[in-house]
Amino acid sequence: MTTDELHDVDARPGRSARVPLLLAAAVALGAVFAATYVVTVRTLSGQQIDNGAFVSWQQLNPFLGSFAQVLRPALPVALGVVCAVLGVLALRARRWKDVVRAVAVVAVTVPLARWLRDVALDRPDLADLAYPQNTLPSGHVAVTAALCVAVVFLWPRRSGALVAWAVVVSLVACVASLLEHAHRPSDVVASLTLVGALTCLVLALTQRRRVAREVEPPASR
Repeated sequence: MTTDELHDVDARPGRSARVPLLLAAAVALGAVFAATYVVTVRTLSGQQIDNGAFVSWQQLNPFLGSFAQVLRPALPVALGVVCAVLGVLALRARRWKDVVRAVAVVAVTVPLARWLRDVALDRPDLADLAYPQNTLPSGHVAVTAALCVAVVFLWPRRSGALVAWAVVVSLVACVASLLEHAHRPSDVVASLTLVGALTCLVLALTQRRRVAREVEPPASR
């Protein structure tokens, strides 16, 4: 392939080549969410395994329970304040796309997680000993993870350390919900996959389109 042909390939219009990968990731994470619900909520063996893991986590309660009691309600509030400040700074810097992405992830996650938990999904009575109402996905974990994603979008400079921070804070929210007896392990896993799927979808929908460039003919000699 000649240099001119390579230039033609790079100059083709259309969305970024990342879009198919992002859409595939969104579908994969959505499938994990669905599988988590079907296996751990709608089967007796899944409920038993889930509740067994939930009980095992309570062994950490004597050591971390007091921290979980504070962190579970405090994390969404603190992250919301951080996002508000970063959002104002991003608007002043005219970083419109970052603001749109951050707002979209949070604005979709909050009502969707609540609707899935309270309306769309149910928990059948399979004779397993636990509280009967459906708690998948966890609203606190979903909101916290979505706000962490928003912080990553709104932060002036992104880095691997920032992404690692977002992952750690989201995991802390998961542990806090488990230790506070508010959610089962399946609930927090479903929340993370839900936020991950929505993030990939938002990224795919807001990718910059390539601009076709006119290839200049070779200069005559």
